[in-house]
Amino acid sequence: MEHDRREFYVDGDDNGIEWTVYNDVLHGRENRLYVDYIGRDCEYWWSDPAAFESLLQFPPTESPSLVMARTLHDVGVSDPDGLQAVATYWRGNVIAPDTSHMEIALMNRRTLELLHAPTGPSASWVADRWQFPMYDLDLTLIG
Repeated sequence: MEHDRREFYVDGDDNGIEWTVYNDVLHGRENRLYVDYIGRDCEYWWSDPAAFESLLQFPPTESPSLVMARTLHDVGVSDPDGLQAVATYWRGNVIAPDTSHMEIALMNRRTLELLHAPTGPSASWVADRWQFPMYDLDLTLIG
């Protein structure tokens, strides 16, 4: 997790050449939303996310984080009662480093039961893909 919180890191090759690389997680997220001005080896160019749409010849896929935000809303997490139910349940069920994906999926299903969430694609997405509430993790960027 520490590696993923670093804004930049140093990479290199076998010849002793090193370069600074921007965080892959941030780059992947921001590259889909923002235009970038990129420089490498004294060459510079604009990276425009809209340019990829014409290359792919089909509509771009929706960001998984946007799908998750919408599905959490669909199952009732975003209203006050839903937020309270999630807070109460997850504060009593702390995720440890060795907690398995299967255990988290079961906890997600229990959360959906507490929310009285309707069954369907949104509930399936949340049950299978919601990592867990990460309010107690330090996710601040390390400069």
